[in-house]
Amino acid sequence: MSKNVSKSKTIAVVDIELDKPRKLKYTNGTLRKFQEKTGRAALKLKPDEFNDYLSELLWTGLLHEEGDLTFEQVDELIGPSNMYYVMGKISEAWGVAMPDPTESVKLEDGTDPLPESLPT
Repeated sequence: MSKNVSKSKTIAVVDIELDKPRKLKYTNGTLRKFQEKTGRAALKLKPDEFNDYLSELLWTGLLHEEGDLTFEQVDELIGPSNMYYVMGKISEAWGVAMPDPTESVKLEDGTDPLPESLPT
């Protein structure tokens, strides 16, 4: 199945219940904020490192809703009783934000935007 690039303009969000109903959303800006906060590229995190950066991932995923939300405020939303829930929601939001590797992307004219191989 192929996606039409011109129709893929929305960024998926995932509902999460914390102090109130909220929505997680990961964008290019989110990735940049994460790197500014941690010094690490979010796309290079291994799955077993997500727990180490749980507060940072949650914070950056919530900033689209409330731009003045502080890291400290978000850190207080996570505790032992909801840690696995939060991890699961971050994983879900991360998964819907990333492209489906099993689907090819085609331009409106049906061509592939990426070359088959790099020029030599």
